[in-house]
Amino acid sequence: MKNLLLASVTAITIGLSGSVFAGSDKNGEHQDRYMERLSEKLELTPEQQEQFREIKKEQMEKHREIHEESKERMDEVLNDEQRQRFEEIHKENRDKMKKMHGDKKSKESENN
Repeated sequence: MKNLLLASVTAITIGLSGSVFAGSDKNGEHQDRYMERLSEKLELTPEQQEQFREIKKEQMEKHREIHEESKERMDEVLNDEQRQRFEEIHKENRDKMKKMHGDKKSKESENN
């Protein structure tokens, strides 16, 4: 049972870490590049671009809400010790994601 709980918590943490990390991009650089590429490939009008931006913004807000709700629900299930360990696992996963993301940026800048 403990293994199942730990595996479930880890899977959820990794999934949520990705969503949160994706939303924490400095100055929205990622979203801007995405929008530029999408606009170019689809030949979007300025009006369509703005509509896409609004949709993406709403999507990110919903992801944050889901993340917060999930965290609250998980906190209700876990005891203090498990909650502390969960936070440690979450931090470790966030650090791994940041490291992987940073490595990608380094490689991209080397290739340019």
